[in-house]
Amino acid sequence: EEVITQFTSVEGQKYRFSQAALCAIDPNSGYILAMVGGKNFDESEYNRVTQAKRSPGSSFKPFTYTAALEKGISPGEIIYDSPTTFNVFPDKKHPDGKWKPKNFDRKFRGPVTLQYALENSLNIPSLKLLQKVGIEDTINVARKMGIKSPISPTLSLTLGTSDMTLLEMTSAYGVFASSGVRFEPISIIKVTDRNGKILEQAEIKGYQ
Repeated sequence: EEVITQFTSVEGQKYRFSQAALCAIDPNSGYILAMVGGKNFDESEYNRVTQAKRSPGSSFKPFTYTAALEKGISPGEIIYDSPTTFNVFPDKKHPDGKWKPKNFDRKFRGPVTLQYALENSLNIPSLKLLQKVGIEDTINVARKMGIKSPISPTLSLTLGTSDMTLLEMTSAYGVFASSGVRFEPISIIKVTDRNGKILEQAEIKGYQ
């Protein structure tokens, strides 16, 4: 299958971005099929796939739900999406140590299944689930799936507050598509001389 993604200056103006990045990986081998580090190399040689670290936002939530599944928690288990105050370390945003997060649409849905909460990217259930499965266990799952950047052991981590690269996230998501096997990303399959003799060849490394 071939997937082609095109970024144009018109799209850039519409969505107000000056640069863009793309990474495509074969989940069953780790081969990097496409890597676009920016929309214009002449404007910037900075590779936003491998060098730029950004907040993954809600795309980090599946790691929390994976940790829950590993603990035997059913996708059909009920969790309440309701106004909740969480105790956190006091800071400038939460001087009293109280945090009252909201969902993106500022609505609450009451009792929902974990599957529904993940499908609809609900914040409150994800935070409650993180408390249940444990921060360290969630971090361990992310590590096993290929996230190598530092992860802050805070409650907000499930909302994607720790920065990481696009390459890390793309590789980690490949674990879902490969039935739980993680493959190290491979950018160069082999190196040959002018006669076709293989001088170096990458080894596919999969981890269960």
